[in-house]
Amino acid sequence: MKSLKQVLKEFDYGNKLFADPNTIDTATDEKDKYKQWLASKGIEPGEYEKDTDEELDALIQIARYIEDGTSMYGKKSAEFITRHGKLLKDKFPEIMDPEHGGKISTLYRGASMPVDAVVQAIGKDAEYQKRIKPGGDLYEYIMANPSTWYDYIDEFRTKQKPEYGGGWWTAINYSGEAVSRNDQGFLSTTTAQDIAKSFGAGSIIKKIEAKRWSAFISIPFDKVRARAFINPNWAAYIAEYEESEVWILGDALPVDKLWVRSPSKTNISEDSVTIGPIIQALYCRYIDPKAFESALRSDLTSDKGFDEKSYERLASESIILNPRF
Repeated sequence: MKSLKQVLKEFDYGNKLFADPNTIDTATDEKDKYKQWLASKGIEPGEYEKDTDEELDALIQIARYIEDGTSMYGKKSAEFITRHGKLLKDKFPEIMDPEHGGKISTLYRGASMPVDAVVQAIGKDAEYQKRIKPGGDLYEYIMANPSTWYDYIDEFRTKQKPEYGGGWWTAINYSGEAVSRNDQGFLSTTTAQDIAKSFGAGSIIKKIEAKRWSAFISIPFDKVRARAFINPNWAAYIAEYEESEVWILGDALPVDKLWVRSPSKTNISEDSVTIGPIIQALYCRYIDPKAFESALRSDLTSDKGFDEKSYERLASESIILNPRF
């Protein structure tokens, strides 16, 4: 059985880890920022330690993945973390331990999910289902505003349940596991919900074409602590943009909540066969088309009579009266 000293010697790092600012010239463009980090740890120019070849190679892989997310660098980083991460996490927590400097309760990951999986998750959330069934606030809102409900339902939903996230996102209770298509050996997460939202919201057209939908998930940190690496405060000094990044070894994450991107905030036509099932699952699964049509006709009838043109347009656009999926 190898001793700790023997195992550590396989990765020759000297007395300090990544303590050579000249390495950053090769690894990233953030040399000045990295010197600031070294100084914050009390490592001044006279105390710099030249990185070994092993350190240089490792930092190049880690820094370049954090900088641009290239899969090749991700795989190399995962190989390094898998071999040496646990020991280095104990010895250099300011670099490898996500909780060095503060406890973490929740991580987030922006992603996409197959449309069918999103619809299924919404259907399993009993609390949310009550809201879209007869008597629920969302059901009643739609029936009371048949002409305008789709344009304003997010504002109504957020006002009624502000704890469920911003107007562009709907929180769904979800307990399970998210398995990524990523095969690089770890999954990148963030401690910042807003950053996860920005990643989850990206490339909407591409996701729709692949019959996937924008989402982000929350991960209870205590369930992934043993396989969590990279201190987000350290990572911020080797990348142009701060993403409060934490890496989780493996390709699966435990999930305790799912946020679904609002279909009405995407600028994507509801004619899409991808967006239609999401709209139905979030808002109108239980609405009877005949009852809705009656409410729409009533809404378009005034002292001046029935607005036939508006009815024809709205009925044609309506996902309730004219589903396209």
